[in-house]
Amino acid sequence: MPLGPTFLRRAFALPAFVISLASLLAPSEPRAEGRCAEAPVEVSGAAPAELDMLCAAARDALRLLGACRIDASRAIRVETEPRVTHPFGRDVIAYYDSRRDVVRVTHVADAAALVADTPYRVLAPEDFYRSMVVHEIVHAVMAQRAKRMPTSASAQEYPAYALQIASLPEGARARLLETLHSEQDARSAHFNDIVLAFDPFYFATRAYAHFTAPGSGCARLHALLSGDADFIATLP
Repeated sequence: MPLGPTFLRRAFALPAFVISLASLLAPSEPRAEGRCAEAPVEVSGAAPAELDMLCAAARDALRLLGACRIDASRAIRVETEPRVTHPFGRDVIAYYDSRRDVVRVTHVADAAALVADTPYRVLAPEDFYRSMVVHEIVHAVMAQRAKRMPTSASAQEYPAYALQIASLPEGARARLLETLHSEQDARSAHFNDIVLAFDPFYFATRAYAHFTAPGSGCARLHALLSGDADFIATLP
């Protein structure tokens, strides 16, 4: 997750959303390693409740990618931690570490303060948390399957954001898109790193609208894997 969700900031006040998110996991629950049923995903450091959410999210991500005939070529490693710091220095909820080929995810309770002052606060805590894991699993699988490495952050974030929003329950997705004042027609949209950096939420909704527009969203994902996506602007 090179840019997008790294713009999440710590809140100074903790509203009901934060309390709800923290309550999904009791602090005293034991941590362990596990392998997800029906998904090639290995998880370490998760409490039982977290493991269930992480595996459900992984299955969602792999189902959405699988619908486009994009499958993981090897097991995906997920590590849960009290704090995940992006290389740019920001604390984030989740991050695909391409150097180690591992998805790093903040524990549910520790992720709460990173959500409070973002548009994601309109989502139910579990829906939001799962969607962030979907985002990073998509990064991991796209990296495994890339025929040519992406030359921009936009090329990496487009599929992750599009499928993150697609993974949300219908009501939750509608609520988020309404909050973000999403445009319905994005068939001719082009994406670049400037928009991503200045407004990752706008970028996310445009990516979802473009991916789901009439045509072939799957073809767009395969174009990204081959490095020939004409809807991604390459900046000088």
